[in-house]
Amino acid sequence: MIVKRSLYNILLLFIISFLLLASQDSLSVWDEKIAIFENTYNADSLAYYYQQKANYYKQTDSLAEWAYTYWDWQAVEFEDSRKSLQILNHVIENAWRTSKNEAEAEAILWIQVNRGYHLFQLGKISDAVKAYETALILYQKYHFPDFEALDYLYLPLGAHYTRLGDNEKARALYLNAIETHPDGASAGALAGVYNNLGLTYWNENDQANAINTYKKAWIVKIYCQ
Repeated sequence: MIVKRSLYNILLLFIISFLLLASQDSLSVWDEKIAIFENTYNADSLAYYYQQKANYYKQTDSLAEWAYTYWDWQAVEFEDSRKSLQILNHVIENAWRTSKNEAEAEAILWIQVNRGYHLFQLGKISDAVKAYETALILYQKYHFPDFEALDYLYLPLGAHYTRLGDNEKARALYLNAIETHPDGASAGALAGVYNNLGLTYWNENDQANAINTYKKAWIVKIYCQ
């Protein structure tokens, strides 16, 4: 009985190892095909191979890799915001569970940030704000060290608040960005935050605070390069 069980376990391990190796080979093949069809741009073939990768990652419960597969696909279609948004929306609509860790949360953050971008390009500012706000929640929870939050999150979200006439909300966001921005943030991005902060004062006819803030933007840009 013990011998049979041992043989069964050995056989099971062999089958699992074989399937893993086969899957890794498939991933390599799919990546090669994707590279080819990106260069020649064949939309149908790209869709097929990206979906093959995504299905594999879903079967292995690899949420981050699954989400990044769709992010990579939309990057190929980036100039077509309608198509890119459709690809990204698939992640939001079909994720089989919520993120369990920082890596998975960062993948979903990137999905939402790019959704915000494409929604804005399509003139859907309120929906873009919702996408960026969802991303902001994830960022404030994890503070991903390799994510350039000023450029990709605070500046566009604050600009959308201003477009919607909510200068107070934009100002609160920019002040939070200034207080909490990570070390190493680019001078250009930080100067942009000060500049946009100044605009919130200017829009409310507070020229004194606006000018002082614009001066801070100039100082940051010149002396913090």
